[in-house]
This record gives sequence, structure tokens and C-alpha cells, in this order.
Amino acid sequence: MNLEQRQNHLWALRGPLDAQSVPKFWKPLLRLIRQEQEVTLELSGVDDIDTAGLATLITLMSEARAANCRLQFESPGDKIARLAEVNGVQHWFPEAANR
Repeated sequence: MNLEQRQNHLWALRGPLDAQSVPKFWKPLLRLIRQEQEVTLELSGVDDIDTAGLATLITLMSEARAANCRLQFESPGDKIARLAEVNGVQHWFPEAANR
């Protein structure tokens, strides 16, 4: 997985977000939300996700709230949308909920 800055508050995640990749990227993601007041994570480049990846995004949202950072998820792909719906957390991904 890669984390790339696109614009001021816009960051893109690319690659798989799964049990293998989460440990490598948890600290950089956590550091990002602790340093910024606003972060948008663009998720269209996440080509594979499992429940560990979904749990990471949800936990990251909780951590952002605790850090007074406004975190938004943008452009979740079909895999994220389906996994979020199956797990009853589609409200965390508004664009996915509108499909």
C-alpha cells in the first residue's frame, strides 16, 4: 500500500489494505491525523481490502475524532462498499451508501 499526498488535505491510498499491509501503514496514517486538522483519504486506488483493512479505517476515524482532526473517506471502490455494507458500517463511507 502507498500513501500519496495529492493536495493540501487530500491523500490517496493505493494498493491492498489488508492484514499484511496494515501494520506497515498504521503509524504513518496515525501520525497524519495527529498532525493535521483535516484529512481526506481518497480510496479508489485500494484494490483489495479485508476486514482488517476495514477495521483500520474505522479505528482511524475514531482516532481522528480524538485528535480533533476532520477525517473523510472519498471514492471508496466497490470492494470497500460491499465490505462496509456487509459489516453494517456503510455510514462511514457516504459515497458507498449512495450506490
